Amino acid sequence: MSLPQGVILGIQVDEEYPQPLDLFLGIPYAIPPVGKNRFKLPEKVQESTDTFDASEYGDAAPGKALLSGCLDLNQSENCLTANIFRPTNFNGKLPVAIYLHGGAFNRGAAAMHDTASMVVWSEAPFIAVSFGYRIGALGFLPSTVSKEEGILNLGLRDQILLFEWVHENISQFGGDPNNVTLIGLSAGAHSVSKSRFN
Repeated sequence: MSLPQGVILGIQVDEEYPQPLDLFLGIPYAIPPVGKNRFKLPEKVQESTDTFDASEYGDAAPGKALLSGCLDLNQSENCLTANIFRPTNFNGKLPVAIYLHGGAFNRGAAAMHDTASMVVWSEAPFIAVSFGYRIGALGFLPSTVSKEEGILNLGLRDQILLFEWVHENISQFGGDPNNVTLIGLSAGAHSVSKSRFN
């Protein structure tokens, strides 16, 4: 799969589901928010000819586990990655659903949701996208300084950049950029209602 940011090498899963699925996991949708970019607005990924291995989820944002005994996820500040799930066999452009994970804005991760099952058991084919965004103090640091510098709600701003990334790139995966639905759990559902602001 060729995108402006490089060649994306996904995987196909055909044993654990009733139909084969194509997975493209851990694709960066923004420059890593680390170092000097830690408390900065998210920035688009630069164009590149690099090849990216998209066979595993990216790191989850640092935070407490949402549930005890849940997935043992790698965590790091480099958490702005997207995951794409699509049927292997399809015709035409498919509708797209973007899933926003929950966790009270201070925990949770995209990998905790079985997005692949949602796609494979659907009555009608569609493409699903899940993703990571900054949570806790890294994404929602309430302070006068943050307000003065225009960096309140960085986690929501990460989400908006992801929506833009999907609009610009999902057609390469067979998705229809003009037929996108936002869905979310808990804080993710709340984010859907706050996805546009000045």
